[in-house]
Amino acid sequence: MRHLSSQAESSLQKLRKTTQEREFGRGGGVFLAVADNLTSIGHPEFCTDDSNESVWASIKLRGNKLLHLCSFYKPPSAPVSRIDYIADNLANLYQRTRRSCPSVVVYGDFNVGDIYWSTDPPTLLNTSPSTADAEYLLNFLDDYSLTQSVTQASRPASGKTLDLVLSSAPSLVTNVRIHSGLSDHDIVIFTINAKPSRVNKPPHKVHLYNRMSLEGFKGAATSINQEFFNSNPDARSVNGNWVMFKTSLASAVDTFIPWKMTKAKSSLPWVTKAIKRQMRKRDKLHSLATHSNNPPIKASYRKQRNKVVDMLRSSHSNYVNNEIGGSLDSNPKRFWNYVKSCRSESIEVPTLQSSNNLYVSSKDKAQALNNHFKSVFVDDDGILPEIGLSDYLPIPYLSFDVNGVKKQICNLNPNKACGPDNLSPRILK
Repeated sequence: MRHLSSQAESSLQKLRKTTQEREFGRGGGVFLAVADNLTSIGHPEFCTDDSNESVWASIKLRGNKLLHLCSFYKPPSAPVSRIDYIADNLANLYQRTRRSCPSVVVYGDFNVGDIYWSTDPPTLLNTSPSTADAEYLLNFLDDYSLTQSVTQASRPASGKTLDLVLSSAPSLVTNVRIHSGLSDHDIVIFTINAKPSRVNKPPHKVHLYNRMSLEGFKGAATSINQEFFNSNPDARSVNGNWVMFKTSLASAVDTFIPWKMTKAKSSLPWVTKAIKRQMRKRDKLHSLATHSNNPPIKASYRKQRNKVVDMLRSSHSNYVNNEIGGSLDSNPKRFWNYVKSCRSESIEVPTLQSSNNLYVSSKDKAQALNNHFKSVFVDDDGILPEIGLSDYLPIPYLSFDVNGVKKQICNLNPNKACGPDNLSPRILK
Protein backbone atom coordinates (compact mmCIF):
# COMPACT_ATOMS: atom_id res chain seq x y z
CA MET A 1 0.00 0.00 0.00
CA ARG A 2 1.19 3.50 -0.75
CA HIS A 3 0.87 6.45 1.56
CA LEU A 4 -1.97 8.79 0.73
CA SER A 5 -1.11 12.05 -0.97
CA SER A 6 -2.28 15.37 0.45
CA GLN A 7 -5.00 15.55 -2.20
CA ALA A 8 -6.21 12.05 -1.33
CA GLU A 9 -6.23 12.89 2.40
CA SER A 10 -8.27 16.03 1.69
CA SER A 11 -10.75 14.00 -0.35
CA LEU A 12 -11.08 11.44 2.43
CA GLN A 13 -11.69 14.21 4.99
CA LYS A 14 -14.48 15.63 2.83
CA LEU A 15 -15.94 12.15 2.40
CA ARG A 16 -15.77 11.52 6.14
CA LYS A 17 -17.46 14.85 6.88
CA THR A 18 -20.21 14.16 4.32
CA THR A 19 -20.73 10.69 5.76
CA GLN A 20 -21.03 12.07 9.30
CA GLU A 21 -23.60 14.60 8.17
CA ARG A 22 -25.84 11.87 6.82
CA GLU A 23 -28.12 10.02 9.17
CA PHE A 24 -26.61 6.55 8.93
CA GLY A 25 -27.34 5.58 12.52
CA ARG A 26 -24.56 3.17 13.51
CA GLY A 27 -22.73 3.45 10.19
CA GLY A 28 -22.78 1.47 6.96
CA GLY A 29 -21.96 1.79 3.30
CA VAL A 30 -18.90 0.72 1.32
CA PHE A 31 -16.85 2.11 -1.53
CA LEU A 32 -13.99 0.85 -3.69
CA ALA A 33 -11.39 3.30 -5.01
CA VAL A 34 -9.14 2.44 -7.97
CA ALA A 35 -6.12 4.46 -9.11
CA ASP A 36 -6.70 6.39 -12.30
CA ASN A 37 -3.71 4.75 -14.03
CA LEU A 38 -5.34 1.30 -13.86
CA THR A 39 -7.97 -0.05 -16.22
CA SER A 40 -11.03 -0.98 -14.14
CA ILE A 41 -14.50 -2.31 -14.87
CA GLY A 42 -17.46 -1.75 -12.55
CA HIS A 43 -20.17 -4.35 -11.92
CA PRO A 44 -23.38 -2.55 -10.92
CA GLU A 45 -25.34 -5.67 -11.92
CA PHE A 46 -23.88 -7.43 -8.86
CA CYS A 47 -25.67 -5.08 -6.46
CA THR A 48 -29.36 -4.85 -7.35
CA ASP A 49 -30.71 -5.35 -3.80
CA ASP A 50 -30.77 -2.41 -1.38
CA SER A 51 -29.74 -4.68 1.50
CA ASN A 52 -26.62 -5.84 -0.38
CA GLU A 53 -23.80 -3.64 0.94
CA SER A 54 -21.05 -4.70 -1.44
CA VAL A 55 -19.25 -3.14 -4.40
CA TRP A 56 -17.52 -5.10 -7.17
CA ALA A 57 -14.86 -4.00 -9.66
CA SER A 58 -12.43 -5.77 -11.96
CA ILE A 59 -8.86 -4.66 -12.65
CA LYS A 60 -7.42 -5.58 -16.03
CA LEU A 61 -4.20 -7.59 -15.77
CA ARG A 62 -1.62 -8.54 -18.34
CA GLY A 63 -2.51 -11.41 -20.60
CA ASN A 64 -6.18 -10.34 -20.92
CA LYS A 65 -6.98 -11.53 -17.41
CA LEU A 66 -9.00 -9.82 -14.71
CA LEU A 67 -8.59 -9.39 -10.97
CA HIS A 68 -12.03 -9.22 -9.33
CA LEU A 69 -12.29 -7.10 -6.15
CA CYS A 70 -15.20 -6.86 -3.74
CA SER A 71 -15.68 -4.52 -0.78
CA PHE A 72 -18.26 -5.99 1.61
CA TYR A 73 -20.01 -4.98 4.85
CA LYS A 74 -22.42 -6.91 7.05
CA PRO A 75 -24.02 -4.87 9.83
CA PRO A 76 -23.90 -6.49 13.30
CA SER A 77 -27.68 -6.86 13.40
CA ALA A 78 -27.92 -8.32 9.88
CA PRO A 79 -28.17 -12.09 9.40
CA VAL A 80 -25.11 -13.98 8.26
CA SER A 81 -27.04 -14.97 5.15
CA ARG A 82 -25.95 -11.61 3.70
CA ILE A 83 -22.87 -13.57 2.62
CA ASP A 84 -25.11 -15.26 0.06
CA TYR A 85 -24.88 -12.10 -2.03
CA ILE A 86 -21.15 -12.73 -2.42
CA ALA A 87 -21.80 -16.41 -3.12
CA ASP A 88 -24.22 -15.54 -5.94
CA ASN A 89 -21.73 -13.11 -7.48
CA LEU A 90 -18.90 -15.64 -7.22
CA ALA A 91 -21.07 -18.25 -8.91
CA ASN A 92 -21.68 -15.73 -11.69
CA LEU A 93 -17.93 -15.15 -12.09
CA TYR A 94 -17.16 -18.87 -12.18
CA GLN A 95 -19.87 -19.29 -14.80
CA ARG A 96 -18.29 -16.57 -16.95
CA THR A 97 -14.74 -17.96 -16.70
CA ARG A 98 -15.24 -21.66 -17.24
CA ARG A 99 -11.82 -22.24 -18.81
CA SER A 100 -9.80 -20.82 -15.90
CA CYS A 101 -10.24 -20.05 -12.22
CA PRO A 102 -10.84 -16.31 -11.67
CA SER A 103 -8.59 -14.30 -9.36
CA VAL A 104 -10.84 -12.91 -6.62
CA VAL A 105 -10.18 -10.82 -3.50
CA VAL A 106 -13.09 -10.07 -1.14
CA TYR A 107 -12.47 -7.84 1.87
CA GLY A 108 -14.53 -5.96 4.42
CA ASP A 109 -16.26 -6.13 7.81
CA PHE A 110 -18.03 -9.48 8.13
CA ASN A 111 -18.91 -9.07 11.86
CA VAL A 112 -18.34 -12.78 12.52
CA GLY A 113 -15.84 -12.95 15.36
CA ASP A 114 -16.01 -16.40 16.95
CA ILE A 115 -13.32 -17.90 14.71
CA TYR A 116 -9.65 -18.45 15.53
CA TRP A 117 -7.89 -17.84 12.17
CA SER A 118 -4.32 -18.64 13.24
CA THR A 119 -4.88 -22.39 13.00
CA ASP A 120 -5.13 -24.46 9.85
CA PRO A 121 -7.97 -25.17 9.43
CA PRO A 122 -9.60 -22.33 11.43
CA THR A 123 -11.33 -23.32 14.65
CA LEU A 124 -14.30 -21.97 16.61
CA LEU A 125 -13.59 -19.95 19.76
CA ASN A 126 -16.58 -20.97 21.90
CA THR A 127 -20.12 -22.33 21.81
CA SER A 128 -21.96 -19.04 21.93
CA PRO A 129 -25.15 -18.49 19.87
CA SER A 130 -23.05 -16.85 17.16
CA THR A 131 -21.25 -20.12 16.53
CA ALA A 132 -23.81 -20.91 13.85
CA ASP A 133 -22.77 -17.72 12.03
CA ALA A 134 -19.12 -18.78 12.22
CA GLU A 135 -19.93 -22.22 10.81
CA TYR A 136 -21.95 -20.56 8.03
CA LEU A 137 -18.92 -18.43 7.07
CA LEU A 138 -16.50 -21.38 7.19
CA ASN A 139 -18.79 -23.43 4.97
CA PHE A 140 -18.90 -20.53 2.51
CA LEU A 141 -15.08 -20.48 2.37
CA ASP A 142 -14.95 -24.23 1.77
CA ASP A 143 -17.57 -24.11 -0.97
CA TYR A 144 -15.61 -21.57 -3.02
CA SER A 145 -12.02 -22.56 -1.97
CA LEU A 146 -11.31 -19.14 -0.47
CA THR A 147 -8.40 -18.35 1.85
CA GLN A 148 -8.68 -15.90 4.76
CA SER A 149 -5.43 -13.93 5.37
CA VAL A 150 -6.11 -11.80 8.50
CA THR A 151 -5.02 -13.55 11.70
CA GLN A 152 -4.81 -10.61 14.16
CA ALA A 153 -7.68 -8.96 16.00
CA SER A 154 -9.12 -6.04 14.03
CA ARG A 155 -11.42 -4.76 16.83
CA PRO A 156 -9.36 -4.02 19.95
CA ALA A 157 -12.40 -3.64 22.26
CA SER A 158 -13.49 -7.27 21.76
CA GLY A 159 -10.18 -8.76 20.65
CA LYS A 160 -11.89 -10.45 17.68
CA THR A 161 -11.09 -10.60 13.98
CA LEU A 162 -14.08 -9.03 12.27
CA ASP A 163 -12.42 -7.52 9.19
CA LEU A 164 -11.41 -10.26 6.76
CA VAL A 165 -9.53 -10.57 3.46
CA LEU A 166 -10.62 -13.54 1.33
CA SER A 167 -8.76 -14.62 -1.81
CA SER A 168 -9.05 -17.36 -4.39
CA ALA A 169 -5.34 -18.25 -3.98
CA PRO A 170 -3.21 -18.09 -0.78
CA SER A 171 -0.28 -16.39 -2.53
CA LEU A 172 -2.53 -13.74 -4.10
CA VAL A 173 -2.66 -11.71 -0.85
CA THR A 174 0.54 -11.01 1.12
CA ASN A 175 1.99 -8.58 3.66
CA VAL A 176 -1.18 -8.24 5.75
CA ARG A 177 -0.79 -5.57 8.44
CA ILE A 178 -3.04 -4.05 11.11
CA HIS A 179 -2.92 -0.32 11.92
CA SER A 180 -4.95 1.75 14.34
CA GLY A 181 -7.94 3.47 12.74
CA LEU A 182 -10.36 6.32 13.48
CA SER A 183 -13.27 4.10 14.60
CA ASP A 184 -13.52 1.12 16.93
CA HIS A 185 -12.05 -1.05 14.14
CA ASP A 186 -8.41 -1.09 13.09
CA ILE A 187 -7.31 -0.68 9.48
CA VAL A 188 -6.31 -3.79 7.51
CA ILE A 189 -3.64 -3.13 4.88
CA PHE A 190 -2.48 -5.81 2.47
CA THR A 191 -0.69 -6.30 -0.85
CA ILE A 192 -2.07 -8.10 -3.91
CA ASN A 193 0.40 -10.01 -6.09
CA ALA A 194 -0.80 -9.07 -9.57
CA LYS A 195 0.50 -7.23 -12.62
CA PRO A 196 -1.96 -4.64 -13.97
CA SER A 197 -1.97 -3.94 -17.67
CA ARG A 198 -1.36 -0.22 -17.20
CA VAL A 199 1.35 0.64 -14.68
CA ASN A 200 3.20 3.92 -15.05
CA LYS A 201 6.63 3.04 -13.73
CA PRO A 202 8.52 5.90 -12.10
CA PRO A 203 11.47 7.32 -14.03
CA HIS A 204 14.75 5.55 -13.33
CA LYS A 205 18.39 6.47 -13.89
CA VAL A 206 20.16 5.07 -16.97
CA HIS A 207 23.90 5.63 -17.50
CA LEU A 208 25.11 6.44 -21.02
CA TYR A 209 28.27 4.31 -21.21
CA ASN A 210 28.97 5.28 -24.83
CA ARG A 211 29.54 8.88 -23.66
CA MET A 212 31.68 8.13 -20.61
CA SER A 213 34.98 9.91 -19.96
CA LEU A 214 37.23 6.84 -20.07
CA GLU A 215 40.47 8.59 -19.07
CA GLY A 216 38.80 10.38 -16.20
CA PHE A 217 37.18 7.20 -14.91
CA LYS A 218 40.46 5.26 -15.11
CA GLY A 219 42.17 8.02 -13.13
CA ALA A 220 39.40 7.94 -10.51
CA ALA A 221 39.68 4.13 -10.28
CA THR A 222 43.42 4.39 -9.69
CA SER A 223 42.88 6.97 -6.94
CA ILE A 224 40.21 4.76 -5.32
CA ASN A 225 42.64 1.84 -5.33
CA GLN A 226 45.43 3.87 -3.69
CA GLU A 227 43.16 5.43 -1.07
CA PHE A 228 41.70 2.03 -0.20
CA PHE A 229 45.03 0.34 0.54
CA ASN A 230 46.42 3.42 2.31
CA SER A 231 43.47 3.45 4.74
CA ASN A 232 44.55 0.23 6.53
CA PRO A 233 41.80 -2.13 5.22
CA ASP A 234 42.91 -4.92 7.62
CA ALA A 235 41.54 -2.86 10.53
CA ARG A 236 38.02 -2.91 9.06
CA SER A 237 35.55 -5.71 8.58
CA VAL A 238 34.81 -7.25 5.20
CA ASN A 239 31.50 -5.40 5.03
CA GLY A 240 33.18 -2.11 5.97
CA ASN A 241 35.73 -2.50 3.18
CA TRP A 242 32.99 -3.34 0.69
CA VAL A 243 30.88 -0.30 1.65
CA MET A 244 33.91 1.98 1.28
CA PHE A 245 34.81 0.53 -2.12
CA LYS A 246 31.22 0.58 -3.38
CA THR A 247 30.57 4.18 -2.27
CA SER A 248 33.75 5.47 -3.90
CA LEU A 249 33.14 3.59 -7.14
CA ALA A 250 29.50 4.72 -7.35
CA SER A 251 30.60 8.33 -6.89
CA ALA A 252 33.10 7.97 -9.74
CA VAL A 253 30.43 6.44 -11.98
CA ASP A 254 28.07 9.39 -11.46
CA THR A 255 30.93 11.85 -12.02
CA PHE A 256 32.46 10.51 -15.25
CA ILE A 257 29.52 8.70 -16.88
CA PRO A 258 26.55 10.83 -18.05
CA TRP A 259 23.07 9.61 -17.14
CA LYS A 260 19.45 10.44 -17.85
CA MET A 261 16.05 9.69 -16.37
CA THR A 262 13.86 7.47 -18.55
CA LYS A 263 10.46 5.82 -18.45
CA ALA A 264 9.35 2.41 -19.65
CA LYS A 265 7.32 2.36 -22.87
CA SER A 266 3.68 1.36 -22.46
CA SER A 267 3.01 0.80 -26.18
CA LEU A 268 3.17 -2.65 -27.77
CA PRO A 269 6.16 -3.03 -30.14
CA TRP A 270 4.20 -5.01 -32.76
CA VAL A 271 1.54 -2.29 -33.16
CA THR A 272 2.99 -0.43 -36.16
CA LYS A 273 2.01 2.93 -37.60
CA ALA A 274 0.01 1.24 -40.35
CA ILE A 275 -2.00 -0.71 -37.77
CA LYS A 276 -2.62 2.42 -35.71
CA ARG A 277 -3.91 4.16 -38.85
CA GLN A 278 -6.37 1.32 -39.46
CA MET A 279 -7.40 1.36 -35.79
CA ARG A 280 -8.29 5.06 -36.02
CA LYS A 281 -10.37 4.31 -39.11
CA ARG A 282 -12.09 1.48 -37.22
CA ASP A 283 -12.90 3.79 -34.30
CA LYS A 284 -14.44 6.38 -36.61
CA LEU A 285 -16.64 3.73 -38.23
CA HIS A 286 -17.61 2.46 -34.79
CA SER A 287 -18.73 5.93 -33.77
CA LEU A 288 -20.82 6.26 -36.93
CA ALA A 289 -22.32 2.80 -36.53
CA THR A 290 -23.23 3.49 -32.89
CA HIS A 291 -25.20 6.64 -33.72
CA SER A 292 -26.74 5.33 -36.92
CA ASN A 293 -29.06 2.51 -37.93
CA ASN A 294 -27.63 2.36 -41.43
CA PRO A 295 -26.81 -1.34 -42.24
CA PRO A 296 -24.04 -0.52 -44.78
CA ILE A 297 -22.18 1.56 -42.17
CA LYS A 298 -22.41 -1.27 -39.62
CA ALA A 299 -21.20 -3.74 -42.23
CA SER A 300 -18.24 -1.46 -43.02
CA TYR A 301 -17.38 -1.26 -39.33
CA ARG A 302 -17.44 -5.04 -38.91
CA LYS A 303 -15.24 -5.46 -41.99
CA GLN A 304 -12.74 -2.89 -40.69
CA ARG A 305 -12.79 -4.44 -37.20
CA ASN A 306 -11.97 -7.88 -38.60
CA LYS A 307 -9.22 -6.38 -40.73
CA VAL A 308 -7.58 -4.79 -37.68
CA VAL A 309 -7.81 -8.08 -35.75
CA ASP A 310 -6.12 -9.95 -38.60
CA MET A 311 -3.38 -7.32 -38.84
CA LEU A 312 -2.72 -7.46 -35.10
CA ARG A 313 -2.51 -11.23 -35.06
CA SER A 314 -0.20 -11.31 -38.09
CA SER A 315 2.05 -8.57 -36.71
CA HIS A 316 2.24 -10.19 -33.28
CA SER A 317 3.05 -13.57 -34.83
CA ASN A 318 5.85 -12.06 -36.94
CA TYR A 319 7.22 -10.20 -33.92
CA VAL A 320 7.34 -13.35 -31.78
CA ASN A 321 8.77 -15.60 -34.51
CA ASN A 322 11.29 -13.21 -36.06
CA GLU A 323 12.17 -10.57 -33.48
CA ILE A 324 11.85 -12.61 -30.28
CA GLY A 325 12.29 -16.19 -31.52
CA GLY A 326 15.26 -15.26 -33.69
CA SER A 327 17.10 -13.75 -30.71
CA LEU A 328 16.79 -16.87 -28.52
CA ASP A 329 20.39 -17.92 -29.22
CA SER A 330 22.00 -14.51 -29.70
CA ASN A 331 20.12 -12.58 -26.99
CA PRO A 332 18.08 -14.90 -24.72
CA LYS A 333 17.46 -12.03 -22.31
CA ARG A 334 15.16 -10.37 -24.84
CA PHE A 335 13.16 -13.58 -25.24
CA TRP A 336 12.67 -14.11 -21.50
CA ASN A 337 11.75 -10.45 -20.99
CA TYR A 338 8.89 -10.98 -23.43
CA VAL A 339 7.83 -14.19 -21.68
CA LYS A 340 7.79 -12.47 -18.28
CA SER A 341 5.83 -9.52 -19.68
CA CYS A 342 3.03 -11.91 -20.68
CA ARG A 343 2.51 -13.03 -17.09
CA SER A 344 -0.50 -11.54 -15.35
CA GLU A 345 0.32 -12.68 -11.81
CA SER A 346 3.39 -12.69 -9.62
CA ILE A 347 2.60 -16.07 -8.10
CA GLU A 348 4.60 -18.99 -9.50
CA VAL A 349 1.84 -21.61 -9.83
CA PRO A 350 -1.79 -20.40 -10.15
CA THR A 351 -4.80 -22.28 -8.85
CA LEU A 352 -4.97 -25.77 -10.36
CA GLN A 353 -8.06 -27.75 -11.29
CA SER A 354 -8.12 -31.54 -11.57
CA SER A 355 -11.06 -33.95 -11.45
CA ASN A 356 -13.46 -31.08 -10.68
CA ASN A 357 -11.37 -30.16 -7.60
CA LEU A 358 -9.57 -26.86 -6.97
CA TYR A 359 -6.08 -26.85 -5.45
CA VAL A 360 -4.99 -23.52 -3.93
CA SER A 361 -2.37 -24.29 -1.25
CA SER A 362 1.26 -25.01 -2.16
CA LYS A 363 1.07 -28.52 -0.71
CA ASP A 364 -2.10 -29.41 -2.63
CA LYS A 365 -0.66 -28.01 -5.87
CA ALA A 366 2.53 -30.04 -5.45
CA GLN A 367 0.53 -33.20 -4.76
CA ALA A 368 -1.75 -32.60 -7.77
CA LEU A 369 1.23 -32.05 -10.09
CA ASN A 370 2.99 -35.08 -8.65
CA ASN A 371 -0.07 -37.27 -9.23
CA HIS A 372 -0.36 -36.03 -12.81
CA PHE A 373 3.32 -36.58 -13.64
CA LYS A 374 3.26 -40.00 -11.99
CA SER A 375 0.29 -41.05 -14.10
CA VAL A 376 1.96 -39.91 -17.31
CA PHE A 377 5.69 -40.66 -16.98
CA VAL A 378 6.33 -43.12 -14.12
CA ASP A 379 5.39 -46.76 -13.60
CA ASP A 380 4.65 -46.73 -9.89
CA ASP A 381 5.72 -50.13 -8.54
CA GLY A 382 6.18 -48.91 -4.98
CA ILE A 383 9.96 -49.52 -5.00
CA LEU A 384 12.22 -46.51 -4.61
CA PRO A 385 15.77 -46.70 -6.02
CA GLU A 386 18.70 -46.66 -3.62
CA ILE A 387 21.17 -43.87 -4.20
CA GLY A 388 24.03 -45.52 -2.37
CA LEU A 389 27.34 -43.96 -1.43
CA SER A 390 28.87 -41.21 -3.53
CA ASP A 391 31.91 -42.03 -5.67
CA TYR A 392 33.36 -38.57 -5.06
CA LEU A 393 35.39 -37.31 -2.15
CA PRO A 394 33.77 -34.75 0.20
CA ILE A 395 34.36 -31.10 -0.63
CA PRO A 396 37.35 -29.74 1.34
CA TYR A 397 37.59 -26.30 2.94
CA LEU A 398 37.05 -23.60 0.31
CA SER A 399 39.37 -20.62 0.03
CA PHE A 400 39.29 -17.65 -2.37
CA ASP A 401 42.40 -15.90 -3.64
CA VAL A 402 42.98 -12.86 -5.82
CA ASN A 403 43.29 -14.84 -9.05
CA GLY A 404 39.96 -16.60 -8.44
CA VAL A 405 38.12 -13.34 -7.84
CA LYS A 406 39.79 -11.76 -10.88
CA LYS A 407 38.73 -14.71 -13.04
CA GLN A 408 35.07 -14.37 -11.96
CA ILE A 409 35.08 -10.62 -12.64
CA CYS A 410 36.58 -11.15 -16.12
CA ASN A 411 33.81 -13.66 -16.91
CA LEU A 412 31.03 -11.14 -16.18
CA ASN A 413 28.67 -10.41 -19.06
CA PRO A 414 28.63 -6.62 -19.62
CA ASN A 415 25.13 -6.86 -21.14
CA LYS A 416 23.57 -8.14 -17.91
CA ALA A 417 21.65 -5.91 -15.51
CA CYS A 418 23.01 -4.59 -12.24
CA GLY A 419 22.75 -6.64 -9.09
CA PRO A 420 21.59 -5.48 -5.64
CA ASP A 421 24.73 -3.31 -5.37
CA ASN A 422 23.62 -1.23 -8.44
CA LEU A 423 27.09 -1.59 -9.98
CA SER A 424 27.04 -2.46 -13.67
CA PRO A 425 29.20 -5.37 -14.91
CA ARG A 426 30.64 -2.88 -17.41
CA ILE A 427 32.28 -1.02 -14.52
CA LEU A 428 33.47 -4.03 -12.53
CA LYS A 429 34.95 -5.66 -15.61
